[in-house]
Amino acid sequence: LARLRGEPLIVDSSYADFGSVSPGSTHRRQIRVYNFTPEPVYLLAGTADCTCVTTDDLPVRIESGESAEVS
Repeated sequence: LARLRGEPLIVDSSYADFGSVSPGSTHRRQIRVYNFTPEPVYLLAGTADCTCVTTDDLPVRIESGESAEVS
């Protein structure tokens, strides 16, 4: 469906809410990204509204027609 709409990249969840967490605790969330372009794409960085968020799996290369989980 995404390809028919002309969407080149799809993220399975554009928002991850962890709710209230204890200071010093670690919580991971995997987000799957799908590449519907005819070429490989590179995800270089992510953004967050908090400095406590990291993107350990970036950068990542996603081949055409493939998907990858990043956290």
